[in-house]
Amino acid sequence: MKKLMKMMMNQHKLIWGHLNMILGSEFIEELIKCCAQETTKRVIEELDGGQFAILADESSDVYQNEQLVVCLRFVYKKGRAVVRFLGVVHVEDTTSLTLKSAIQQMLMKYNLTFAMVRGQGYDGASNMKGNANGLKKLIMDESPSAYYVHCFAHQLQLTLVAVAKESGDCTWFFQQLANLLNVLGMSCKKMRMLRIAQAEELIAALDLEEVEIGTGQNQEMGLGRPCDTRWGSHFRTMNRVLSNYAAIKRVLRKIVTVTSFCTKHRVKVVDMNARYYPVGRPRRVGIHNGANNYHRFHVDMYVSVIDRQISELNGRFDEVNTELLTCMAAFCPLRAFAAYDKKKLVNLASKFYATDFSSDELARLPWQLDMYICHVRRDGRFTNLKSIIELSAMLVETTKHQQYFLVYKLLKLVLILPVATASVERVFSSMNYVKNKLRNKMSDEYLNNALVTFVERDFFSQVKDEDVIKIFQQGDRRVTW
Repeated sequence: MKKLMKMMMNQHKLIWGHLNMILGSEFIEELIKCCAQETTKRVIEELDGGQFAILADESSDVYQNEQLVVCLRFVYKKGRAVVRFLGVVHVEDTTSLTLKSAIQQMLMKYNLTFAMVRGQGYDGASNMKGNANGLKKLIMDESPSAYYVHCFAHQLQLTLVAVAKESGDCTWFFQQLANLLNVLGMSCKKMRMLRIAQAEELIAALDLEEVEIGTGQNQEMGLGRPCDTRWGSHFRTMNRVLSNYAAIKRVLRKIVTVTSFCTKHRVKVVDMNARYYPVGRPRRVGIHNGANNYHRFHVDMYVSVIDRQISELNGRFDEVNTELLTCMAAFCPLRAFAAYDKKKLVNLASKFYATDFSSDELARLPWQLDMYICHVRRDGRFTNLKSIIELSAMLVETTKHQQYFLVYKLLKLVLILPVATASVERVFSSMNYVKNKLRNKMSDEYLNNALVTFVERDFFSQVKDEDVIKIFQQGDRRVTW
């Protein structure tokens, strides 16, 4: 049966059509529904009644129906934080009240409540993060410890783009980068020249033993293009240009000399040892402290952009989130737990998660923190940990989570907070694969069930045929095998 399901999800549409003809579309939908129920059952069993964070986002499918995707982030028994897909549901509109109602009904279906929520992760839309009547506020009214954290990766990307648009130096740099990409990427002939140049550079580096050989190393690399809505795309493009810098120079020299290339595209050829004069000002005035162009590009511009980024980040993170994240950082295990701060961790429990600790537990927490930090600093198994996720997993592996149960309880609450919404974005990608232009009229329930088995295929592979048959036979149909 599982092989049949995998064929249905992965094979050509002709196979799908044949299955519908042989078994009937109603049979197929009922079968997928049973498989989805068993798959979600295992997700809920992994949650085991614990606390969780909600990750949600809305998007339209190929049939232009507004769909709300909901995922859960929680810490399972091995001490690691995971994100599991719960379901997708059609919503008539995207108001905060409608979204809250849809999420609440989905949670109630699996005996989950807002009281169990300890974190929220959405995009930056006002209906999601609004302080007055956004979805974040509505859920926090029922669960005050369900703190909202805007996706870190998204926040960083927005900050970098905003700073780049404000800074004339950054704007100039990316304009020149766009010119370079246009020259090299708009012609198949020039791209072939670049690939040949990359191969020549690699051969030369191998002869000088400057690079290592092995499976998966020294792969061909394209340049890519930066995009404001793609997280990290600017950084990736710059890294690829730097990695291919020698090959790019080879191609430009074959196309035209560097000076004539700069003249054609109005790129000023800068003498790095000459004195720096601010753009747009008379050369007789405004010399920048006697600094040369090299100092300007390598120091002054860098410091200016960093200052702008810090200012922009401070503006995008409110005081509550900043204090919350500062306290969380005290768990960091790097450099023999150098960031450990008992006062911050006690404040984290008493101020942000007071409802999760009794007065007696809050009184015992400082003593337990003292014992905990002494033991983990002396235990060699905690020496090379790099993140709080690894710390949590090691506490479980060494059974210290039982000895320091209050510390572990606080650590789990920290891990539940979502820092990225990439899991929701991946579900949207899967949705476009499952409900495509050839199957654009799938019912909402059918779409949800198909996505559950597709996204959580690791759990689906554990589903026993006997369990699916049992659920199937509980319906109106009678079937013999």
